[in-house]
Amino acid sequence: MVYCKSILRYILLVKILKKDVHSDKILGLKVKFLDYRSFLQLFKEVFIKRTYYFHSDNDSPSIIDCGSNIGITVLFFKKFYPDAKITAFEPKKEIFEVLKENVQNNKLKYVKLVNMALFDVEGKINLHYDPKLPFRSSLIDKIVGLEFCEKVDTTCLSSYIKCEVDFLKMDIEGAEVAVIKELIKNNKLKLIKNMAVECHHITPKESTFQEFMTILENNNYSTTRTGDMVSGKQKQTTDALNGCRKP
Repeated sequence: MVYCKSILRYILLVKILKKDVHSDKILGLKVKFLDYRSFLQLFKEVFIKRTYYFHSDNDSPSIIDCGSNIGITVLFFKKFYPDAKITAFEPKKEIFEVLKENVQNNKLKYVKLVNMALFDVEGKINLHYDPKLPFRSSLIDKIVGLEFCEKVDTTCLSSYIKCEVDFLKMDIEGAEVAVIKELIKNNKLKLIKNMAVECHHITPKESTFQEFMTILENNNYSTTRTGDMVSGKQKQTTDALNGCRKP
């Protein structure tokens, strides 16, 4: 019902009255965005479909949000776990500023924001993007439709993992294999209990899905697939985590 009201608001204000709207209030949350339609798509994916929902017995789970965009996933995690400790990465400066406003406007605690791209080396790299689609960008130059680019700083995820991570969300448009390999190289993958990773098609015939699935399974994770999402739960030497060991 709440989502339907926002859709009707979008149709009335943007499509009919041709107004330029950049904020909404939904589920008690004050949300700023660059594009209304993109916001509705993100909200549906995260809040309606619950793509990134996970269960934790810890009231303050440690969460890493790779590719946070405007922070819809951060708002989602905080709805379920208000005391969660979240580190959120977003490389594009314009989008990062909106992410920061959404965290501040909703008075979210224990959220660390990092305006950098995740990769397997530290430095600078071209971020390719489509200005008409604020939720789409990539460090991979072969992705069709991303004709603009800007230089962004890169960092390594392993530098931010000091202890056990309850949940890793990763939506970094093609760089996921490089990042997961960097975690393995620095012996940090084993600290991640659960993850949901969106695997991307680099070209129409080239996807990161199979390689990522193989990497997880070779590193003691059981995996399930939902569309192009890979969900991984670390296997245990006992059945302590929902009996998730492979047969």
